[in-house]
Amino acid sequence: MRRKDWGRSAGLGIGMGLALIGLTARTGTHVSARPDAQESGITMGGVSGIQVQNLDPDRSATIASRLFPQLGGQQAVTLTSPNVPVDSAANVYLGERRTERGLFSGVVSSDRPIAAIARTDWHERGAAAIYANVRDGTHVVVPLIMIDYADSTSAVTIQNADVTQAVDVRIELRSATSPDVVLERGIKIAGGASVTLDMAQDPAFASVESNTPLGFLGSLHVMAATAVGVQSFLDIGRTQQAVSGFAGVPMEQAASRLYAPLIRRRAYGYDTGIAVSNPGAESVNVTVRYTGSGGTGWSQCEGRAFVHGPVEIAGGSSTVFYQGPGGGSGLPDRCVGSAVIEATGDVLAVVHDSLNFTESAAAYNAVPFAEGGTRVALPLIRRQHGARHRLTTGIQVMNIGDEVANVTLHMRNDQGRALTECGRACGAAIGPSASHTYYLGSGGLTALPINTFGSAVITADQPIIVLVVDASASGTIDMASYLGMPAHQGAESIGLPILYSAPPVMQGP
Repeated sequence: MRRKDWGRSAGLGIGMGLALIGLTARTGTHVSARPDAQESGITMGGVSGIQVQNLDPDRSATIASRLFPQLGGQQAVTLTSPNVPVDSAANVYLGERRTERGLFSGVVSSDRPIAAIARTDWHERGAAAIYANVRDGTHVVVPLIMIDYADSTSAVTIQNADVTQAVDVRIELRSATSPDVVLERGIKIAGGASVTLDMAQDPAFASVESNTPLGFLGSLHVMAATAVGVQSFLDIGRTQQAVSGFAGVPMEQAASRLYAPLIRRRAYGYDTGIAVSNPGAESVNVTVRYTGSGGTGWSQCEGRAFVHGPVEIAGGSSTVFYQGPGGGSGLPDRCVGSAVIEATGDVLAVVHDSLNFTESAAAYNAVPFAEGGTRVALPLIRRQHGARHRLTTGIQVMNIGDEVANVTLHMRNDQGRALTECGRACGAAIGPSASHTYYLGSGGLTALPINTFGSAVITADQPIIVLVVDASASGTIDMASYLGMPAHQGAESIGLPILYSAPPVMQGP
């Protein structure tokens, strides 16, 4: 497939918006699902860390991480983490464990409710991505798919949630500019295992015709008789270190109102774009409402409201609401905030966040009201972790309730000890649809020692949604983000569709 011109106008809201977000990449460096693959990785071998948080308020947990080799030929490996304290997280880092090199799917289980995230680092290129909250379903949609789109291409992994038997899966690749199904395929996946669809190297995907001047843009529908989990990486290789990760969404989670805790415009170089997909047959009108965030101390839009749209999205199509320059959002520069996506029908959305358009990138799913809670688990927080990368988390809390939310951040170190030195800095009062930013290591948030990591729980008297952004203070590695898990949705078994195991390069999650 011919490479597209980065400077070329797509002539479409979809193409222009995504090009402005900075979704530009080199293809041909994605994981492969071929049975004869000798080595897998975005470029070189990646290594994954799993953070599994005990959500039981009273008792410690025993956690088992079961790894299923994706390419076959080996037995499943089980790694056990006993006596994980209340609200604390176990760190299962494949670079330090005796697992074979290659790709795995994971099933994490416990005798207590848990939350889990998976972070993968491709150390030789400085890329990183986190995914969390992969919801199983019999009809799962990946709202944003790219194939050689402005030199960006997706790699999607499908996991069989049933560890006891194989499942037959049907996939449909659909165009963003029409309701057409452009590719259909059947796949059989063993119990607990997964298959990765490499859209850069699989000939069937590589031959898909462009539907915009920038390449192919669309969505992927995954259907099965029993539940499957779906996860997507987007390789954004204009710079080596930019990779984004997010989950596929069960069709029943499409909604007429979605919440996005973090949007940005020229906030120290960061901009976001919201890709909204209409999975239905009828057109919908979509409006995005922004509210400036508190807690940054420097944002130029704190407490202010903005309206973007409405925009009509035809059935089966997509569009992008871009918050950066030229996107029509009305936001001022140096703005951090949250967004409510309102539609006249059910939609899905992915938020893409980038530094200076291509230098670093992360993504997350906008979610419906049901994904909020009054107690939200964050399996991984950090403060200047690692002498070189100095990884530090920002925590964005959005109030999705109707009244002011009184919010408190509770932190623990990696040994499970509660950090109580935060005091008033860990509290916040957040108005409806507004958000508050906690950045660890500033504004009194220094309870977590330098060069350490831990876990957190955020409590509130209104339902909230929480996003964690894991970013390098030195700029030496890609940023990554994940949504916290409401404690009431904690499960005793969680699927992780794709994990990487390579020789150890560095310690830590």
